[in-house]
Amino acid sequence: MPENGHSIDVDIWEVLMNDDQDLPGDGRFDRLGGFVYIDKSKGTESDYTCPILMHAVSAENVPTEALERAMIAAFADETVDRLEGLKLPMNHADAAD
Repeated sequence: MPENGHSIDVDIWEVLMNDDQDLPGDGRFDRLGGFVYIDKSKGTESDYTCPILMHAVSAENVPTEALERAMIAAFADETVDRLEGLKLPMNHADAAD
């Protein structure tokens, strides 16, 4: 863990298509869920845990690659929003990464 920094781990626990975990052959999915764990110390438990669940409302006419990118980008954006909402102190070196 960086000095005066935070450790962030993401655990994806749900990838579904039409509420089914057996994805089609192209790997297409419309639901992505997981947890973001943020540690500011070297303890055994996370200091902050944020559940995140993203679900595409209508994905039928979206090409697979575009859908995957959109879902992953939305998950990442939500992760950033949650981190900003926690107002965790960061040093400037961490913010530049």
